[in-house]
Amino acid sequence: VVDEAAMTTDADLMRLAVGVERAGAKLVLVGDQRQLSAIGPGGAIDALLKRHPEIVTTVDENVRQANTAERAALAELRAGSVPASVDWYTRTGHTNIAATRTQALTAMVDQWATDITAGHDTALLAWRRQEVADLNRLARARYDQLGHLHGEDLTAPGGRRYATGDRVVTLTPNPTAHLVTSQQLTVTGVDTENQALVVRADDGRQIALFAEAIDHSHLDHAYALTVHRSQGATYDRAHVYADGGGRELGYVAMSRARDRTTLHTVADNHAQAIEDLQADWTHENRQRWITDTPNTMSGQQGVPALDIRGHHDRLRQERAELAALVPADPADKLYEARRLVRSLLRDLNDLSAGTGRWQGTEVGQAARERNEAGRHRRQAEASAHISNSIVSRHRSRKTARRWTATEHVATQHYDKLAQPARQHVEKQLDHAERLVGLLEQQSQGRDLWLDQHRELTHRIAAIDNELNPAPAIQQRTTALEIEPPSHGMELGL
Repeated sequence: VVDEAAMTTDADLMRLAVGVERAGAKLVLVGDQRQLSAIGPGGAIDALLKRHPEIVTTVDENVRQANTAERAALAELRAGSVPASVDWYTRTGHTNIAATRTQALTAMVDQWATDITAGHDTALLAWRRQEVADLNRLARARYDQLGHLHGEDLTAPGGRRYATGDRVVTLTPNPTAHLVTSQQLTVTGVDTENQALVVRADDGRQIALFAEAIDHSHLDHAYALTVHRSQGATYDRAHVYADGGGRELGYVAMSRARDRTTLHTVADNHAQAIEDLQADWTHENRQRWITDTPNTMSGQQGVPALDIRGHHDRLRQERAELAALVPADPADKLYEARRLVRSLLRDLNDLSAGTGRWQGTEVGQAARERNEAGRHRRQAEASAHISNSIVSRHRSRKTARRWTATEHVATQHYDKLAQPARQHVEKQLDHAERLVGLLEQQSQGRDLWLDQHRELTHRIAAIDNELNPAPAIQQRTTALEIEPPSHGMELGL
């Protein structure tokens, strides 16, 4: 039985199907093609529904959500009736709108703390790892304030800190401890001297974890989870940070809780929140089946050979579909925005100095007169300070007072002329700096996304290498041969 089979790539599923066929066993796939799909071609479940409905058993009754109206809203979302679904969530008080990301995350943790204090099993869910990391940090601090953490902290390799009472989750399988990926545990003991944690599984087992098993690649806090890690889980309540990800991710996140799910979104007002949610949930990320276009095979002496042209066409199509999943690179826009900020800062300096594009203008002349008066004042003040003669000091101070008065008049004249121009440039500079911050956040988000989906970038690189091999390397076409089972299932890859 393969659970969450829609997340399995077609190539992996084919290898499994071959092994099951050879063993004479039965393969049962369980999944929802409207939930999160595989990275890369992985539309086998959807293809089965369309091509072989006679072998598909469909469970179409939702028994998780207690609220029948919420069940209807989820059904609308799953079917693609996005406006109706968004309307229900935003109209019925299931959406919390915040002005900033920090306020949204803080509100999530506040409501989560209220829920768990009341005894509810509540999840904090987000799409990106950065939001999950920040939510974990805020929630762990609140969990400690509520008195759930005890004793000293153990700093694990990679910097994460754990104490007795901490909620943790495995990031990779641990066969030795009989733990699977995304398994949630509770820390019951800390050994700082030996760098070890004792954790309790849901089945009551007490497990000791050492060294690599608790580093940042193998263990994390579980107060907040990515939506991908939550697929298949059920909670009493859920708080979801809405920040993109598409309809499938939204559907999974919104369908985890029995009693209540609250969306937390960053928007200026109610109308913008609705617009953002509709735009996000309208976008589908489902993959298509890799075998939708069959390979054309021809062979000599019984060895199948690939139709190179057709094979390359399919590779190009696969690459385009994979590339479409990668967030847009804002590097060019970020470069231009930073260049604009530097230009506007120079413009402000030129306005103060009367140089650049202000030279030869009335405001430029006023700036130079003000600066010239200031220069004479400072020279006179310096002379008064260093002079050994009383008469000279008095004369310099008198000169300084005269230039101070001149500078004051010149400054008033300059400020009157320069104020409109300065306000205009400063407004442009504020907009440009905000744009730089937004683009930097997008760039960091893209880098995090690529780090989380390394298999996708590796696959794109492999496709590029096959389509455009390095001239220095002699390429050789090989066929992967799989020995067919005794009753005639033949596969050519």
